[in-house]
Amino acid sequence: MPYGNETLYSRIFNGEFNISFFKPKKDRCEFCVRYENAQGKAKEDLEVEYVKHIEEKELSRKEKDADKINAGPNIIVAVYDLQAILQIPRGNTSIFYYKSKLNTFNLTISHLGNDKTDCFFWHEGEANRGADEIGSCVFKFIEKTLLNYDGPGLDLIFYSDNCCGQNKNRFIVSIYLFALLKFPKIRSITHKYLITGHTQNEADSVHSTIEKQIQKRLKSGPIYVPSQSKPKLKENKVKDLQELLRNNHIPHFYESLYNSLK
Repeated sequence: MPYGNETLYSRIFNGEFNISFFKPKKDRCEFCVRYENAQGKAKEDLEVEYVKHIEEKELSRKEKDADKINAGPNIIVAVYDLQAILQIPRGNTSIFYYKSKLNTFNLTISHLGNDKTDCFFWHEGEANRGADEIGSCVFKFIEKTLLNYDGPGLDLIFYSDNCCGQNKNRFIVSIYLFALLKFPKIRSITHKYLITGHTQNEADSVHSTIEKQIQKRLKSGPIYVPSQSKPKLKENKVKDLQELLRNNHIPHFYESLYNSLK
């Protein structure tokens, strides 16, 4: 029997009937979808919980926006999030589907005060992706933040999702306590958790940019090793490295290397 191709289908449904398939821009909240799909008494039973859920979502976002406005030299506000697993080797041909994969991980910590981002990149041969690894990355971020700090006292505010295995556990709290004991200049460390299902944050845009760079790189050939998955140095990052060099925080042995970065 005759059939219509994709072009014909698109022209009729999208053009003549103005019908299209919705493509969600982000993952939807499971509870919100459950409430929207419920009917009758089932929806009435969820009403109170749903209203509270939406209120908490709005309060959480307002809290983060307020902290972002208050961020300054003595108040550091940052959000961290682990990117989806990046697997290698990776290519656009079917042969890569059957190859054994190496999982690589990228924890992104976005500084909300100056829109700068730190990416901590490793593969499963080096470490896992649990609380120990996340805590180590956060501690490195704190160390780096204090490198050039000479103020009276620093307040740190972190945001993350509610993943218990990575962000919401005693190991992360222990890292914060250790940092408070080791660095006298830290006055306080506060961790605030975004509402489950509504954890969209500034780190997501960084992950999207990295994925776009990877897709662009795949057009020129497959990715075989983890170093090929790392994002290229941005112009601002090169300037940061050269500034560290000028301030003698980097040995001048590397001067010619950093000055040649593009």
